Amino acid sequence: MSIKPVVFVIGASGSVGAATIKNLTENYAHKVEIRAGVRNPDSEKAGKLKSLSNVTVVQATMGASNLVSIFQGVSTLYIVTPTAKNRVELTTSTALSAKEAGVKHVAVVSTLTAKLPDTSFGSQYTKIERHISELGLVYTVLRLPMFMDGYAHYKQSVKHGVLTRVIDLDTPCHATTVADIGKASAAILANPELYQNKTIAILGDRNTSNEFISILSEVLQKEIKYERIPFEDELKKMKSVGVPEWIAEGLTEVAMKMESTTVYSEGDLGKFKQITGDDPTTLRKWIEDNLHVFN
Repeated sequence: MSIKPVVFVIGASGSVGAATIKNLTENYAHKVEIRAGVRNPDSEKAGKLKSLSNVTVVQATMGASNLVSIFQGVSTLYIVTPTAKNRVELTTSTALSAKEAGVKHVAVVSTLTAKLPDTSFGSQYTKIERHISELGLVYTVLRLPMFMDGYAHYKQSVKHGVLTRVIDLDTPCHATTVADIGKASAAILANPELYQNKTIAILGDRNTSNEFISILSEVLQKEIKYERIPFEDELKKMKSVGVPEWIAEGLTEVAMKMESTTVYSEGDLGKFKQITGDDPTTLRKWIEDNLHVFN
């Protein structure tokens, strides 16, 4: 048995899971033993995890009946909630297996939308958070905002000098890079005693669409105009490119809520630095680092 506490990330081949594993291996391998749970160990994404030092890749499927044996000896489990219609069932079943296996601390990915239980996504994450908090184990909930990395899907319109969004010009919203989420997640998992029974929002920069086009124009050195598109048009567009209907409708619902609630813009912007010791990536820095996407 390892003399170091074992941190197990299940859902490790996804963007958040992979970023977390990367940060754990780079900064905390001296402190914890790192295991990456993936559904398909032979996949290309799993191969990238195997190429990292100080990490053991393990076949682990959320909700599977063999998780109790897989989680034996694990100190802290990080459940990167899957993008699946039945994610409530998969996440809660996985957490129950962790409890049966004797895992001491369970951390789980949630979103800011958990504050809006009357929405489809909010209802799912509210149930997940409630179950985790009532499990009888030490827990940590990490609420995530929008991902800056997702702004890459504006690239075609920006190349033509237009930023097309469903959000109005003056509504602020949080966005954080996946890399920063991985950095904060790793810090929390490596120091779980500091975050016992807490719900933490991993917040980065906060910008309006007005600020977004201003920064784009400055960094790209060309005028970027703003075009607001109707919610129904955005919904049709997502469905037309293959986004599952339940996801497209959930994302549209989130966008519609942004103008009528502060859920997506409130919170402590200094929390990220308290956790990691570093400032979060600003929108300007992310755009500067991703010029190739928009040029």
